[in-house]
Amino acid sequence: MKNEKEYICVKKCPELDEDNLPHCVTENPDMAFKRVGGLCFTGEVPEWEIINDN
Repeated sequence: MKNEKEYICVKKCPELDEDNLPHCVTENPDMAFKRVGGLCFTGEVPEWEIINDN
């Protein structure tokens, strides 16, 4: 079992919010969208919250 924090993006993205649920989960928010300049593929800046702090 990993001893890592997990983060979920709570940004409201109209393109994805058909069900009004968060969509992106990562163990490293600094690396999640690094290849695209830190922006989500929707063009939004992610807003990360911790969901698991093992």
